[in-house]
Amino acid sequence: MRILCILLLTVLITLVPGLIGSLESAEQETIIDYAKEGSRVYALVKQKGPSGYRDYLVINQRVEKGQDQQIFKKDFMQLKPWKIEIADMDGDHEQEIIIAVHKTTHFDAQEKNRLFILNFDGERLYKKWTGSQIAGVWNDFHAEDFLPIQGDELIFIEQVSDNRERICIYYWFDFGFVLLAASEVYGDITAFCVIGENRIQITSHMGQEKKIRTLMVDNGKMIEVDQIRIER
Repeated sequence: MRILCILLLTVLITLVPGLIGSLESAEQETIIDYAKEGSRVYALVKQKGPSGYRDYLVINQRVEKGQDQQIFKKDFMQLKPWKIEIADMDGDHEQEIIIAVHKTTHFDAQEKNRLFILNFDGERLYKKWTGSQIAGVWNDFHAEDFLPIQGDELIFIEQVSDNRERICIYYWFDFGFVLLAASEVYGDITAFCVIGENRIQITSHMGQEKKIRTLMVDNGKMIEVDQIRIER
């Protein structure tokens, strides 16, 4: 299973100077995840305060070389955010903020991974899509434009059963998401990435066997282009 790594703030400051401004102590604040788009950095931050730890979405704007200014901060404490990406989901050339959270909903009392898709106009945050369910039970996602259709696509690792997973591709249509294609069921998928137009490479494990496969979308399915078998 994938392990979410929380990067220490001191490490992230080296990568993205001035991300969250000055702090009294680096131990009081850690970065859960972050994404960059243009002159902005979008970060999920865990911050220690008088009442304990709270999670925030923090947006910083580069105002001059080496200097960032915090322009937005919102409490995400009840949502348990763990991943953030920036993408143009509907092809309107406006970037959406995509945040993976782990929470219940009014219609589902079980805590699961869910997506919040938001727009930011420079001052306010707006909900674009916060549906309770997408891609069944999923463990990870990635947004990227790798198909010749409007907008970026959402790629999910969907859990089918214990240690059995598949890749699912969704795209934006009108006011929500539509399943475009799904792969066969594989063992535990530990890595996946887009390697070209209509090409996704995945790494899966089943017992002592490791396989690296290249998949493509074809007529509503994800089919294998090639695979490499590695026995451990």
